[in-house]
Amino acid sequence: MNESPSRPSLNEGAASGGRASRWRSDLRASLDLDRSKLQWRWAAIGAVLTSVVVAIGIAAGRDDFVVSVAIGMAFTAIASVGALEGDKWRSMLWATFWMSIAATVGQLLSQTGEWRILYVAIAGFVFGFLGIAGARASLIGVLSLVVFIVFNGGEQSGSLSAALVTGSALAMGGLLIFVAGAITKLANSRSILRESRPRPGFLTRVRNTELRGEYLRHATRLSIALVIAGAIAFWFKREFDFPHDYWIPMTVAWVARPDFDGTVSRVIARIVGTVVGVAAAALGIEVLDAQGFGLTVLVGIGTWVALVFVWSNYAVAVIGVTVLVLSLFAVEGDRSWTSLGVRLLATVIAGLIVIVVSELWRKDGVEGAK
Repeated sequence: MNESPSRPSLNEGAASGGRASRWRSDLRASLDLDRSKLQWRWAAIGAVLTSVVVAIGIAAGRDDFVVSVAIGMAFTAIASVGALEGDKWRSMLWATFWMSIAATVGQLLSQTGEWRILYVAIAGFVFGFLGIAGARASLIGVLSLVVFIVFNGGEQSGSLSAALVTGSALAMGGLLIFVAGAITKLANSRSILRESRPRPGFLTRVRNTELRGEYLRHATRLSIALVIAGAIAFWFKREFDFPHDYWIPMTVAWVARPDFDGTVSRVIARIVGTVVGVAAAALGIEVLDAQGFGLTVLVGIGTWVALVFVWSNYAVAVIGVTVLVLSLFAVEGDRSWTSLGVRLLATVIAGLIVIVVSELWRKDGVEGAK
């Protein structure tokens, strides 16, 4: 009771030391490589097919359409990496369905001004909570939320016809990668639906009060973080003509996790991966001046790296995703150094938002207060 207020208590000192130790552990975890989860074969198939489709689109003069197709292909492939055979194909179909819906609705609501912040927050809550169905569902939810944010924040038309074209393009990409993978599998096996892992149903997991509370907390934090990110992005866009302002909420969607420690490690990995990815993209796009079909090589490299490392090392996977996305933007004509630097700044801002919001409502903090 007589302890000096200028000195931290033993509990505070232990908490501070524990937090520093946790951050060091997160830094090491973000750099660890799990060799057993490397995905060489599927990565090669996805990378080659995505590059070929982009090349065909460039030759046909349909750059905008083919970018949506390529996103559908790459993200659908990512959604299925590492799954058992039966689960892999189901995951691809679910990812194709949800991403197509997200792209269509996102673009349809893209010209609604400040209301977009609310729509993104609602999407964040829905997709964040749906992660309760399992790790694969959580990944599909993240990818769908990212797609929603990208097409909700772009400069494209918000008409129903344009939105349906975009959604159809993503669906086409997802189905293309599904068919290609199925053909490859059927060449060596009679069925693509075997080896599925039995798992609790969605409603069963929702009835689990502890699990439900964890994901409701995550969905709420994600919505709050997206509102903050959206407000900052909107202000930057209005005051400084911030290009691709949706990159801030999009990064929030990429890195937020139900657990705080997992969030911190992903923020670290995201920043490291984005810095390296931007540098690699700048080398190919600006220094080597990749044009036209040269960009398809960068698209292929980015897709390959993302698919190989998506489950073995998040930081390296982010390098691939960053190269892929920036290369696709270059296909559409966005090649400026300014955009590359803005993405670095947006990533740092988003990471800080996620860490702060996650720290405000932690499970262990709530339990400790009881």
